[in-house]
Amino acid sequence: MIHDDMHKRAIKAASDETVDTATAELNAHNVIRAYNPVIKLHGDAITVWQLWVTSLLSAYKDDVEDTDVWRRLAANAFAAYKDLAVQALRHDLKIPSILVPMKTALKTAE
Repeated sequence: MIHDDMHKRAIKAASDETVDTATAELNAHNVIRAYNPVIKLHGDAITVWQLWVTSLLSAYKDDVEDTDVWRRLAANAFAAYKDLAVQALRHDLKIPSILVPMKTALKTAE
């Protein structure tokens, strides 16, 4: 979704006939450069989410009940998601809610 949106905006910028070719190319490059933080945060958010879920499921499997660990993991997952959501909003992107997958993972682990 992020790459598709970036691609559409870069093509639009590169095809802008109201500016000269060099400016259109620069504008397209700037669109792509502006998406770099979003792409990085997306990768980071996925990594944090996967670590959180893996740790959570492993702990349930092993009957580990350290609530402080789960609170820290959940806080990290939400922080990464918040950063991703802020970047997505800056680019008019909608991202899915993290609450439903988290609730599903918790129910599956029980």
